Amino acid sequence: MDRPIYDTVLQYSRSEDIPWHMPGHKRKLQNVIDNPYAVDVTEIPGMDEYHSPEGIILEAQRNAANHYKTKDSWFLVNGSTVGILASISAVCGSGEQILVARNCHKSVYNAIELLQLQAHYVEPEWLSEWDVYGGVSSEKLRLLLKENPGIKAVVITSPTYEGVVSDVETLAQVIHEAGAVLIVDEAHGAHFPFISEMPASAVELGADLVIQSLHKTLPALTQTAILHRATEAVDREKVFHYVSLYQSTSPSYVLLASIDYAIDYMIKEEARKELYVAQLDWIREQLSQCSKLRLLSWNDLAGTCAREYDNGKLMLSAKGCDMSGAEMAAFLAKRGHVAEMYGSTYVLLMTSVMDEKSDYQRLVTDIQELDGTIKKCQKRDDILIRDFLPLIRCSIHDAINAPQECCELKSCLGKVSGSYVYAYPPGSPILVPGEQITESVLAEITFGLEQDLNMKGLLIAPEGAVQLLVLQER
Repeated sequence: MDRPIYDTVLQYSRSEDIPWHMPGHKRKLQNVIDNPYAVDVTEIPGMDEYHSPEGIILEAQRNAANHYKTKDSWFLVNGSTVGILASISAVCGSGEQILVARNCHKSVYNAIELLQLQAHYVEPEWLSEWDVYGGVSSEKLRLLLKENPGIKAVVITSPTYEGVVSDVETLAQVIHEAGAVLIVDEAHGAHFPFISEMPASAVELGADLVIQSLHKTLPALTQTAILHRATEAVDREKVFHYVSLYQSTSPSYVLLASIDYAIDYMIKEEARKELYVAQLDWIREQLSQCSKLRLLSWNDLAGTCAREYDNGKLMLSAKGCDMSGAEMAAFLAKRGHVAEMYGSTYVLLMTSVMDEKSDYQRLVTDIQELDGTIKKCQKRDDILIRDFLPLIRCSIHDAINAPQECCELKSCLGKVSGSYVYAYPPGSPILVPGEQITESVLAEITFGLEQDLNMKGLLIAPEGAVQLLVLQER
């Protein structure tokens, strides 16, 4: 094709597939920006300046801060990655200590590398019945903060990709008592502040800096996000300095307008939000009648570290059955349902206020067919257990810049990794540069390959052997 990207996305836009994936506008908003080229302007007179706003951009950001009840809210056109990088940079100086939930996004690890931070990790609760991470334990956090009194910031992901919300309020109290700052990656919770039936946003629960990816669950274009300074714990000018440093000097007004529009839409469209909540209740009731497939819900999290759950995430598990997550996703794709992601034993479908009743009805029909197709089995599919913390041998920065060599995966035991290894999505690292490769790590990587997960960071030799970059031994 002469225009491979253009032609492919245009072809997909004409398909009748139902997008159970981000972005949250689900390709259904009409007559908003008929011609993006017509509004793709630069910082000419009357259009304000992104990096020193005094006009329409400043007004829009102040409107957002007033709605969210924050000290400041900054529009981001380089995705929530910019918010993560700016937040960590505003709190942690070069070489200082940071505590990170192990399921954090790759951008958090990028900040650790860039700033050459000394990283400590807290492993969120592992929900072995579902093969996903749950909430972060406040007691684990308290212990780690006590053992490492120099920690400047704590970064957690809440909600998780699968919708599990940590007890942010309690975590914030523990973190603040230790003199640290709480940064919450709330990328998947941008809809929380607009829908009363959803969990409370970290903005309301004591977090200091909160980053939301608007395009994930709101009717906003891909790459749009927002960074909230919710408390006075971090200096405003310092945060804005790093927001400006990491952002493009040619901000897209198409994306800025999309942020402005999406927030206004969510404030005003009460009927649409009410319908959304009703449709979620309906589909959850319908899918609860499946005999083999199970839908993760708040009831399944009782007694765990989780505080709440996002009903907008439809995480359908086939654990204990004869079908993998990849096979479930393929089954649904053949019937026109494009899933956001799949894991070893589950498939994840993302919803938003833009989904139609007919979409849900069609999904229920096809999932019921899937439920009738699969069978319970005795095969062992519960191998994956995340209960280990990494053995850190050097910093990410030092490992990336050290002499490296390729090593066959089966021969990597005891060596130090020179690259990341993770299944994407969701992107939670199994292995980080500078960490020792243990039997548990090798078992999880092998498991991911066997389950046909989208494994990143591995190399395939010409003869087909799976390889990994490791540090050269002295």
